[in-house]
Amino acid sequence: MSAIVSYRCPRCEKYLAESEIKQIKAGSGFMKACMTCGGAIAEERSREARSLPGLLVSAFGYPFRGSMVLWSIAMIVGTTVLSFAPMFGGILAASAELGFLFAVLKSTADGKDEIDVNASDLADVSMWIRPFAKYVVAAILSFGPAAAALFLLAPAKGEPPVVALVLGGLGLLYFPAALVVAAHETGGAVINPVAGFRLIARIPGSYFLTVFFVGIAMAVGGATIRAALLLDVPVLGAVARSVASLYGPIVAMRMLGLLVQENAESL
Repeated sequence: MSAIVSYRCPRCEKYLAESEIKQIKAGSGFMKACMTCGGAIAEERSREARSLPGLLVSAFGYPFRGSMVLWSIAMIVGTTVLSFAPMFGGILAASAELGFLFAVLKSTADGKDEIDVNASDLADVSMWIRPFAKYVVAAILSFGPAAAALFLLAPAKGEPPVVALVLGGLGLLYFPAALVVAAHETGGAVINPVAGFRLIARIPGSYFLTVFFVGIAMAVGGATIRAALLLDVPVLGAVARSVASLYGPIVAMRMLGLLVQENAESL
């Protein structure tokens, strides 16, 4: 939903158009007043329903916006440098990328088209690994039951038990909700699983529609990676593959953020 601002004059008891409003001096600043009676006007905000499918489709173009292109380039350079760090370089690089993706989700959920990054978090070394930890916890909550069933109930033939397949499918449906909770979690890597179920229960139609579009986004992302693999040029090919690997996740996180933004009043 988008915000709609209306102006009402309590004295005249009517809503005013922009042409019926004037600015008058008030202290050290200015305030809006009714041109008819000169009285102060009240500002009212309401929410305009927007088409969720249309918004989700618009997310496919989000990675190509100017600021997102620059963020993607910075992320590729940063993760490449971090990957060369001794011992935990790969984990740090993955955590930085996940932190970037969580920022896309949360900034969108807050109604912002630009990524909002807290500089103090970047300076705090203890925060560097947190996005990776939150992602791992979200994955365990989503797919842990299926993995346990597969380990405990797997028959001698080696075919996965039906229970494990069902739990895996349910985990796949729950995983996006777990990512939404993880992106908004500020207290550490602990994620409340109930919050994910509550999100789904409150907006089931919008949630499953968004999950469907997220699946399409990841499929498109996979296709872009396969296309990038065909570019057999030493440096350019590597850059193309790095950019392609970010496309699907960025679009998916943008979609999940739009889901939260458009259903904020229900959540």
